[in-house]
Amino acid sequence: MRQYPNFKEYILLENTPFTEVKYRRGVTKEFIRNEEYDWWENFFCSDSYEVPQGKDVLFLQPCTWSKPYDFSYIGYKIRAVTNKYKKLHPVILSSSGLVPYEYQMNKTFCAYDFNLNFINEKDRKKHILDYYNKELIRRIIRYIESNKEKYKKVVAFFIINKKSNLFSALNKVCRENNIELYLIFDNNLINSLKSKLYELRDPGELYIQPKVLDHLNEKLSKIIKEI
Repeated sequence: MRQYPNFKEYILLENTPFTEVKYRRGVTKEFIRNEEYDWWENFFCSDSYEVPQGKDVLFLQPCTWSKPYDFSYIGYKIRAVTNKYKKLHPVILSSSGLVPYEYQMNKTFCAYDFNLNFINEKDRKKHILDYYNKELIRRIIRYIESNKEKYKKVVAFFIINKKSNLFSALNKVCRENNIELYLIFDNNLINSLKSKLYELRDPGELYIQPKVLDHLNEKLSKIIKEI
């Protein structure tokens, strides 16, 4: 392991079995689940992986189209808020898996473009999205169960339907492991943003609307104080 040049918070792992990382651009199952992504998932769910010291609040956030996540115009604004709270451990939810923020500079997580807009057929798009959601649920459950001793709280910074399988799984794994779960997006905030969705160039811009970032900051200040 070594630090990324000039950015000591980011870690590069050099002893992976992949000497060359291939750029993955597409929307087949192979671009969600493959040998390389599985290797990283196994690492993040192993005893070899250590959550950064003092960061006992798991912060689940969506990925961004441009990479690295924190240097994108969306991720940069999110980090401007989360950096205020040293106990937060940001982990990005992506088609490549769950990516702890400190490992995002590794080539695997900078070399893919999974975009459902590449698919025109409605049935095929639904099929791939269903597969992605199934894998996302599995990965979240495995990550939390593997690292349950390291977290006191989980904060979900993405829109989630409380009737969905994703919410049921997230709520269940947190409850079973005595970890408190917090959702940043409540009904009032979601309803206030509906009209804005049609104006956005990138759906990810929803997460950096001023009212969303203000709401995030307000909620985090209360969550962190409760520890």
